[in-house]
Amino acid sequence: MIFFEYSDRIFENENALPPEAGKGFLFAQDVAVLDLWANELTILIACESGLGDVKIGEGVLGLRRAFAVSGCKTLVMSLWSVPTKASILLMNQFLDLLKSGYGRYDALIRAQEYIRSVKIEELQQFPIGEEILAELVEHRSLMLDDIKNSPNFQPLAHPYFWAAWVCQGNTNPFPPGIL
Repeated sequence: MIFFEYSDRIFENENALPPEAGKGFLFAQDVAVLDLWANELTILIACESGLGDVKIGEGVLGLRRAFAVSGCKTLVMSLWSVPTKASILLMNQFLDLLKSGYGRYDALIRAQEYIRSVKIEELQQFPIGEEILAELVEHRSLMLDDIKNSPNFQPLAHPYFWAAWVCQGNTNPFPPGIL
């Protein structure tokens, strides 16, 4: 698996990336020359990582195609800018479902269903859930009164929070012993 860390902090602090990461930018031409034929899953956490440029006679060029060309078996990416904390929760669910034997596509769909249906009272049970609620209040997507008075409200039900994520490539469960 390849995980790109620091994606949510790249512009907050100039020193967030380790020096060996350079400027922290990954380009399709850098990926296309990698040998990823043994790679089972790549998750691109950066927003809009599934988009690319359309070139006449070439199709869509971008990270999505570059990972496929380099041999990555499965790629999970977003099609639009998504809130960081809700994405972390979705990916945690996704990885847990993969570990329990679900196929890659099915695990993503179930993780999206979880995000869609999670209630305020459930989010309040763990730190990332509290961070999600705080982020929603900060962006005025949720009021403090809603948190107090509507514990069964599903604040992440809108497709904006979960539908950006897509799975490309092999959708089957992992072979035994991979996870």
